[in-house]
Amino acid sequence: MLPPPSTHKGSLRAIFLLYISLLLGQVLFSLVVLFMITQPDRVLKDGSDYPFLAALVVFLAGGAAWFINRLRSQQLPHLRANLEGILLHYRTTVIMRSAVMEAGNLFCLVLAFLEGSLAPIVFFCLGLSVFLFFRPRLTELFDLYPLNESERRQLEQHLKNR
Repeated sequence: MLPPPSTHKGSLRAIFLLYISLLLGQVLFSLVVLFMITQPDRVLKDGSDYPFLAALVVFLAGGAAWFINRLRSQQLPHLRANLEGILLHYRTTVIMRSAVMEAGNLFCLVLAFLEGSLAPIVFFCLGLSVFLFFRPRLTELFDLYPLNESERRQLEQHLKNR
């Protein structure tokens, strides 16, 4: 027996809401950092004291997010759960990979602020594009998890009835 449909709707919307809030937090923080380092009284450096540190962190964060995603996908054949359990597994996967990417992106912003340089912002933009690549998608949920047709329609309907 499936849990009440309102539970599915809440779980699925929580996944998307969490992702959007993480994304908006990064964008807002980047705007604050850009505002702070481009003030007229501050000296903006041309380069970075640590030119490859931001690139390394973003690369490692992207690799870790990919690795987490792959490990969680490998658990799927052993997953014996109802729809609510599937949504919880997917939500945990989204949270883990998003948190890893966000940590790398925030590191780039802090590095840019501490150095007074725009060079780490370029790697923040690269990390943000990787963060967007790992966005939660309904098609990903349908492709990865064994859902029957009625469960798929039920989830699609709940998202359409926002």
